[in-house]
Amino acid sequence: GRCLRSDVAGVLPRPEDVRAADLPSCELSRIAEAHIAAALSEACIEAHGAISVRVVSCRREVYTPHEFLRQRYGSAYPSGFPYDSRCVMAFQRQAGGGGGLFAR
Repeated sequence: GRCLRSDVAGVLPRPEDVRAADLPSCELSRIAEAHIAAALSEACIEAHGAISVRVVSCRREVYTPHEFLRQRYGSAYPSGFPYDSRCVMAFQRQAGGGGGLFAR
């Protein structure tokens, strides 16, 4: 995957030097950013600070179903269901600092 890289001495950037916009973007994050910008514009809302969307975690997982499902449906029932688990976060930079945006 694409991650933040250390310098030639093997030193990673200090957290205060890393901004969400510096993290690698992907198609999903670019589409989400464009959708957010369009929705804010349509609602006549001015964002006071750039909004960056980033996929901060993406892992391949396998859901293992309960044994009773295999008992009920027989040996042809799959022993696992693969899926991609993603954590997508939106960040906004304000007053020189960055923060994560959360909605419930």
